[in-house]
Order: sequence, then C-alpha cells, then structure tokens
Amino acid sequence: MSLVLVPSMRIVGLILTTIIAGKPSLAIGIYWIRRKYNVKIDIDSSMRILTASAIAATASFLAVNLTAYADWIELTIGTLTFAATYLLAAPTTGAINKSDINNLKTIFSGLGAISKLINIPLNFMEKLPNLT
Repeated sequence: MSLVLVPSMRIVGLILTTIIAGKPSLAIGIYWIRRKYNVKIDIDSSMRILTASAIAATASFLAVNLTAYADWIELTIGTLTFAATYLLAAPTTGAINKSDINNLKTIFSGLGAISKLINIPLNFMEKLPNLT
C-alpha cells in the first residue's frame, strides 16, 4: 500500500498508509478474542467517549484557529480549551458517571498533594446535573 500511496500523495499517503495498515490485524484480533473469550466491545460507551472527545477537539480547534498569538500561547489556549470542554462534555454525554469519578478519587487518593489538585476537576464534574 505504501508503494502506491507514498509516491503519489507524499506525506498524506504515508499517514493514510500508517492508519489503514493496522486495521485488518485489529479486526482479526477482535474477532478472535470475541470467539475465544466471548468478550464484546461496548460500542455505546465508546461512542459516548468519542462524542465527548470530538466536542472538545472541535472547540479546541476553533479556539486555536481564531487566535493569532505565538505558538506556545496557542498551545496553552488549545490545551485549556480542550480540558475545560471535555470536563463538561464527558459527564453530559454519559462518558463518565458518578461511580467512575469515585473510582478515580480512590485511585488518586494515595498521591498526597497531587490528589488535591486532581480532585478539583473531579469535584466539578461530580456537581454537574446530568451525572448519574
């Protein structure tokens, strides 16, 4: 595939080859695991996470493209926009629920001062009205 796409499409061809090349082995692996271990992919949860990520990525993309600052400022704006939007979108779309937040708090509780910093966005997400 790279012999066809890279000479004709250059960098875009290389990117497409890299993305497409792993898909057949992924499909075979998923089929084998499902048949051997009777494990299914939770498509509903995956789509909720994808939706929250797409919303945050779109907001971040728009925020960065509507500003004309130095690159490091745009990087900071994009990062903060993505984080803030994802913190709102994940509970709203159902990608994360109250038990997930409690599990994260338990996991990070042993980190001392870092756990207090991590609890700030987790407490914010816990207070959102759509959280179940």
